[in-house]
Amino acid sequence: MNIEDKVYANAIRVGFVDPITKLPPKDERAISALMCIYHQQKKISWDKVNLLDIDCALTGRMASDIFEQSGSICTEYPLFWSNKEECDAYGDMRPDFVYLSNNLQMTAIIENKLGASDTHSGDQYGGQFGRYIQYLKQSPALEKYIVLLTSRYFLSKTPPWYVKELADAERIQASNKTIKARIIQLDEILEAFCE
Repeated sequence: MNIEDKVYANAIRVGFVDPITKLPPKDERAISALMCIYHQQKKISWDKVNLLDIDCALTGRMASDIFEQSGSICTEYPLFWSNKEECDAYGDMRPDFVYLSNNLQMTAIIENKLGASDTHSGDQYGGQFGRYIQYLKQSPALEKYIVLLTSRYFLSKTPPWYVKELADAERIQASNKTIKARIIQLDEILEAFCE
């Protein structure tokens, strides 16, 4: 059984399944959709989910810092652009989630990575994460987050999967003082899920 299948099996075990058919998630998009629905139904205890930094170390903060602020979550959010340069950079990209507080003081882009896929790494922007950071720079919000959502299995790899790409993007975009790069383990979300 590959790691994605183990994640989906764990989702089934805790009841993190389609509320309509009770069928299990079978891909990253299904996990994202379920997370969106179950967040809105307040079935995820975000105060039990750690925020890690780009060194995969505990920050002492919890995901509730983001998700328990009164706000809206949207999957596959379109990134708006105003000129050709912005369109070329991120016009066709759709982050897995955007979370926006009602008072517009906090904005978070969350990218779900559960397997090997292209992150456009190595380009002038810092890949997919760098493009998202470039977009976030335009937000007037006081708190801005770029969040990698992945499995602890991928974080246990040497080097941790996707973390280098996130760190490279932060460096290329020179954003560490204005945008918090964080990591959330999907495994912890499933552990914090209450049917």
